[in-house]
Amino acid sequence: MNGIKKFFTKERIILALVCFALYANILRNEYCIDDSYVTQKDNVTSQGLRSIPTLLTSFYANEKGQKYDYRPLVKISYAVEHQFFGTSAGVSHFFNIILYVICVFLFYRLIELLVLPARNSLPFFAALLFAFLPIHTEVVASLKNRDVLLCFIFTLNAVIILLKAHSENKIKLLTYVFVAINLSLALLSKYDVLPYLAILPFIIYTKYNVKMGRILLYGFGILFMMALTRFLSRQAVDIHAQTRTFHYFENPLYFNPEISVRFIALFNCLGFYVVQCAFPLKQSFYYGEESVSVTEFSMYGFLGIAVAGLLLWGLYHAWKN
Repeated sequence: MNGIKKFFTKERIILALVCFALYANILRNEYCIDDSYVTQKDNVTSQGLRSIPTLLTSFYANEKGQKYDYRPLVKISYAVEHQFFGTSAGVSHFFNIILYVICVFLFYRLIELLVLPARNSLPFFAALLFAFLPIHTEVVASLKNRDVLLCFIFTLNAVIILLKAHSENKIKLLTYVFVAINLSLALLSKYDVLPYLAILPFIIYTKYNVKMGRILLYGFGILFMMALTRFLSRQAVDIHAQTRTFHYFENPLYFNPEISVRFIALFNCLGFYVVQCAFPLKQSFYYGEESVSVTEFSMYGFLGIAVAGLLLWGLYHAWKN
């Protein structure tokens, strides 16, 4: 009981209430586009726990002549949910909010560890800003995007475990085991974990001035874990049976792989999302083709270059200090 009281501090209670206040309106929502990939009454997940063996040996998407990706955890989460609460869009939206609360809690804990030994209100206000970011709306409100929430939870948990172990100078074999398990679970949720695999050793190096030999060990360990997880995934599904039709409006870079186009898309998209974080005016509908140009620099692109410069400047000064 004391542990629960210690965990649910005033700050965490406020963060949880903010999350529910922001997203309580989605509890009235029904299913939306692409939710059929992971749930609904005619999905295999509606069979509850009995569907788990099937989910572990199935592609993430398997309909309309397409089979691709291996993300069993998101569907398993729905199978467990449906076993105990039935197939209900409202219940699924409720658990998405709970998962978002966990994401915010983990982000709060991450900032706490990153600013140690300072004790101030920065972690709370950083987590509060994170909770309010309107760009998160699609992830929380769309049931299909539960894979993003799960991936984020397992990834941040791995980072927190390693940071906490270094801050207390208690690096043990179990530390590496728990980090590897969490990163593997993140990878089985969605491939969004991949950038963090490079970020994690960098954080440890800059925060705790760890010797390069150990950083390389972390890097090789992460690569081995990723390769092992991918190998086991390919044993579960026949990778050669994978088929997917790509459309230009979904990913123009798939059809135009030129480096110059990728740089244009990079800075245009960065500028676009910076604007959306401050002025979320285009988040109530699908953007559509050419909402963000990938062939010509726009004002978004110039803003993206400026923001990238500021980020690099901040990283340089953080490195020096």
